[in-house]
Amino acid sequence: MKLFERKDQGPPAAGGWTERIKGVVQGTSFRFEPPVPPADRLEMPVVLPEFPRSPFPEQTLRSRLRRFMAGKTLDGHSRDQLLHWRFYDTVDRVLSLVSPVPHQPGSGGPGRPRPDGRPSPGIGHPYQIKPAFELLAELPEAFAAERRYLDELLSRVLISYKVEISKRSMGPLTFFSEAQEYFFSGYRIEKTMLRSPELEARIAACQQIYDSYHHGVNYYIYALLARETFDPNNNIFMHFCNALYFKARVEWDGKLLDRASVKKLPGRTWVLFFALRDRSVLKQFPKDADYAKQFRELLRAFPQEMTPAAAKQKPAARSTRFDRLPKGGARRQQDAASRS
Repeated sequence: MKLFERKDQGPPAAGGWTERIKGVVQGTSFRFEPPVPPADRLEMPVVLPEFPRSPFPEQTLRSRLRRFMAGKTLDGHSRDQLLHWRFYDTVDRVLSLVSPVPHQPGSGGPGRPRPDGRPSPGIGHPYQIKPAFELLAELPEAFAAERRYLDELLSRVLISYKVEISKRSMGPLTFFSEAQEYFFSGYRIEKTMLRSPELEARIAACQQIYDSYHHGVNYYIYALLARETFDPNNNIFMHFCNALYFKARVEWDGKLLDRASVKKLPGRTWVLFFALRDRSVLKQFPKDADYAKQFRELLRAFPQEMTPAAAKQKPAARSTRFDRLPKGGARRQQDAASRS
């Protein structure tokens, strides 16, 4: 591993050559955001001629002023209000990419046609709108209407992407088969290449496993949101949880921890959101007792989120060794007894 690289050398001095290093320190690090597979990137990005119009009210001057004051810490804001602003920003971002005409932020729909006839940016791969998929699973029940709208919008984007990528490939693309292939590829490497005695070989193998699991997790989510039909007797949800757990074990330098880091694991509600959309889980859970037991054990591996009501409660005061000492007259009597 090359940690330093000399960029230039200074002029010769009386005592010999003096080295002068320019730039930054050169090194290698683990890649936690793998790039898009080249075969899955569209040359002609996806543009939706028709998409669901937002049923939510447009942002007014008053709401924008309130948001500006909240950003300057001049006005208080609740957790739900922050989530509302994040939802509006996410929808505006997606619509600005898939709309064939310029999108006016905060309007929930397309704007006026482009005067110069320039095409829309479009979406070459769903990784471009990854924050939208993350937000969808984080919306609580109070945001049911927002969740339904974002779900429908992302579903249309994924279906349009599948149609365009299938035209270029030899056959129709299914996110489920792609996710299954990535999961199996990462599992094979995990069972063989991680036993290498060399550190650099293990780090390289860990990077390959991480890339495969990263793509597999995302393509599994795309398969659920695109409402693909697949074999209900498969165990792909178990591979999904295993991939999430492995990704949380990787440190910044590529080494593996014995146990997953709780900070890197997604919440239990986030995992359960996708489990309730998987038909194989819904079919096997009530019928197979062993499957239900394994499912519960997998869910316990993910941390439980703290509710807003529990977060507002003050933690109980911790007792110290001074609290166990007698107070008042009892303490004076104990001191007198110890002197005698």
